[in-house]
Amino acid sequence: MFLKLLCKQNAIVTLLDGVTVLGSRNGLFTIGISLLGFVLFFVNQWDELCEILAKIIAILLRETGFDVQVSNIQLILESKKFLITPECTYLDWFFVAAPFAWRRSSIYHNLCLVLMLGLSVFMFNVARVYFALSMNTLGFPWFWAHDAVDYAFWYPSLGLVIIAWLRANREGPIKTNSSQAEPSSNEGALRKQVT
Repeated sequence: MFLKLLCKQNAIVTLLDGVTVLGSRNGLFTIGISLLGFVLFFVNQWDELCEILAKIIAILLRETGFDVQVSNIQLILESKKFLITPECTYLDWFFVAAPFAWRRSSIYHNLCLVLMLGLSVFMFNVARVYFALSMNTLGFPWFWAHDAVDYAFWYPSLGLVIIAWLRANREGPIKTNSSQAEPSSNEGALRKQVT
């Protein structure tokens, strides 16, 4: 019983720490940048990125034996037409998640971290779109070939990025030992000799 109560209290404390971090100036700024990125995604068409994704998917499909033609952002795969939309690029996910990948370290480190996040998501997304198109062409319903994988990745992975950000930005109480607060007489004498 005591262990259950302790676990519940730790969960509540962790939740309150997360709310405190999100409500801080840094948290509100990060949420604002994330929302701005989400709006930026919907303001632009992202046709070039859609074309790049369509060409990469077409190459993969050809290499694995599918008959595919590409026309800008449209794929014709075994006489089925598929349109690569901006949502297919996962750029919306990246714009929302990237501010939460930013840490309190050097700009170089942060840029590398955001770049690695972007490349990882792009590579996963290429595999996801390839899987969806090839499985749907082989007869699987679109929901199971595309939507289920999309839902299983989008929200949980974004949640993990935000949780990692919260853990990195959690500001716990400053711990000081009484021996660190006041130097002992030997340490004080040593400091006087050094200066």
